[in-house]
Amino acid sequence: MRSARSAAASPPQSWALKASRLQISNRARCWSIRKVPFEVSEANAFPCKKQENPMSDPLAIYLHDHLSGARIATELLRSLRDTQKDKPLEKFVVRLLAEVEADRELLQVMSEKLGAGSNSFKEMTGWLAEKATHIKLGLGAEGDLGTLEALEFLALGILGKVSLWKTLEVAAAADGRLSGYDFQQLAASAQTQHDKVEQQGLELAKTALRRTR
Repeated sequence: MRSARSAAASPPQSWALKASRLQISNRARCWSIRKVPFEVSEANAFPCKKQENPMSDPLAIYLHDHLSGARIATELLRSLRDTQKDKPLEKFVVRLLAEVEADRELLQVMSEKLGAGSNSFKEMTGWLAEKATHIKLGLGAEGDLGTLEALEFLALGILGKVSLWKTLEVAAAADGRLSGYDFQQLAASAQTQHDKVEQQGLELAKTALRRTR
């Protein structure tokens, strides 16, 4: 006959049945030993399974950093659209905003697949946000200087996007998570965006930098 102590230390039959149904692997060896019955579920069946940490994934961090820049560019373009209403630059800004938003949404999808990550360039992103805010405040000023500065800022950001797509094309060769994207086409499209923005800025410079009396 089993002693009362032995019986108390043994897990109840319901525990054994649940464990059997879940087909607990040898990873269960790292469970803490308990002397009281506890419920078994899919959530706690493998407590020792290593969880993915986006903060340790360089690719997730890289995408998140560029996503932050894309959001700043989108906000600036929306402000530029509002100040250019019924002006020659309005149609160009509206088309560019649609393209930049589409790129940002694609980047958002890619980033969410990998996890939120963390911003490893907090200081740089903070500087970009501050610069964008300064430019947005200047958009309402008299003259075209604020618009010129906004276009230059956007051109610089789009160049970063060109580099982003080219970099991801290289990384895709060794990382299956990046498969299914035409990074060459995305880079070419971004380069076209940059050239058009730069050209608009150069045209605007003819009047924006003219000395007024």
